[in-house]
Amino acid sequence: MAFFVIDNGSAAILNYTPKADKKVKAISKSSAIDKIENEVHDFTEQKSRPAIAAYQEKNNSHPKKVFIAQDIMQQPVMTMDIKNLTLDHAYQVLQDNHITHLPVCRDNKLVGIVCETDILKALLFDKFPSKKNWLIKKVFAATQDTSIPQLTHAMFDSHIGAMPIINDQEEVIGIITRSDILKLTSHYGPMEFWA
Repeated sequence: MAFFVIDNGSAAILNYTPKADKKVKAISKSSAIDKIENEVHDFTEQKSRPAIAAYQEKNNSHPKKVFIAQDIMQQPVMTMDIKNLTLDHAYQVLQDNHITHLPVCRDNKLVGIVCETDILKALLFDKFPSKKNWLIKKVFAATQDTSIPQLTHAMFDSHIGAMPIINDQEEVIGIITRSDILKLTSHYGPMEFWA
């Protein structure tokens, strides 16, 4: 399980240690939630028995367990070669593919990343936008066997919107975004692996 910092095309292994844990106290559910749960329960009791059985079967089925980046990363990944990188072209690729982050490569190796927010800022506020304003050359990346808790802690602590997943040759093989983490929490509910 390794994290890398790609800075101007040079990779360095990053030993990541999560910041001190600030415990968040759980809140109790409100009486409104209890009322809704009771109404849902009463409603399902009124349904036919086959519908209840089907609902319970679906509710009791558990999705496959996920532990490492490979389990949730998006692939294949849209990338752009730095030779073809222009502000307009990068923005068009983001729009055409409905994505918000675009890893940038040189000879198939990760050297940077662009995100929609930085491009929009450059388009709106810079009369003569230069790559230094919208191309992030210091990129945090992880390997496919990085644990999900470690990955999410790194993304949260470093305010990273997307983390490319790279292989041993520093080629981009996947990407994980904040949206993927949110989908994970909505799909699996309370996360038991946050210990």
